[in-house]
Amino acid sequence: MTKTLEVQTQQLAHLPGIVALEGLRRRRFHNLRLIWCVTKVNFRANLEYRGDFLLAIVSGIIWQASVLVLATVLVNRFPDLAGWTKGEILLVAAMRLLSHSLYVAGFASLAALPRIVQEGKIDTFMLRPLPVYRQILLDKLFLNAIGDLIVAITLFAIALPEMHVHWTAPLIGYLILAVIGGMFLEASIHTVIACFALRSISTIPWSQWVDELLATFGSYPLKIFPMNVQLLLTFGIPIAFISYVPAAELVGKSAELPFSPWLATAAPLVGILAFAAARSLFTISMRKYTGAGSA
Repeated sequence: MTKTLEVQTQQLAHLPGIVALEGLRRRRFHNLRLIWCVTKVNFRANLEYRGDFLLAIVSGIIWQASVLVLATVLVNRFPDLAGWTKGEILLVAAMRLLSHSLYVAGFASLAALPRIVQEGKIDTFMLRPLPVYRQILLDKLFLNAIGDLIVAITLFAIALPEMHVHWTAPLIGYLILAVIGGMFLEASIHTVIACFALRSISTIPWSQWVDELLATFGSYPLKIFPMNVQLLLTFGIPIAFISYVPAAELVGKSAELPFSPWLATAAPLVGILAFAAARSLFTISMRKYTGAGSA
């Protein structure tokens, strides 16, 4: 009888934690369901205008096709560029574009934050029982991400037979994590810009500049650039960790990087940590936000 009472007491002691955990699971499920519903509504709204729907996808293909054409011309003209073979260079470009397409699908609304602030919509977001950051991301669905993804997959398909990599399960897993990490790293850069957008709407050129910087330097091995540029794009604006560093790890060229090779192995984690830091900065910036009139 005493043991039974002790067991029941222990169960009751753990009951608040169990209830809290169950509540957390329900909230997460509810949030995921809400995100899915809003995305589905946005997608259906875009389908109402079939011409615009197709045009958005085609525009994404045309916009990113320039990367495919330039990369193909470059590797055909210089088949062994700074020790990187044709397939390896195309892998860098493909990984960058894969990460970028995922970023556009989930985070591209960050670039529209100056407009959201100027229109006063963010003040409405603050009145709703949902994080402001999440509402910004769900504000619009960018269908050009589909076109970006099509070009990225095409580029990867071209690179694959040109590479001398034995794709084991760990390497495939690392590739997936690296692409996701690249997405979060690009999102972290734009999230930091979004923090400044809460104070000034003049940050639109900043987002455009970052996109051009990624397209110009992010699609090629940084070894082809001067050392000062390599250091800037590795430790200043960490574009190198989006595709170049993880690609070097995949093809066995991590020894050429300007830091310890173990950091190349942890490249996907860099993007996740950078995004966590950027989100914290955004939360702090929102606490100091005083309204559209102050921007």
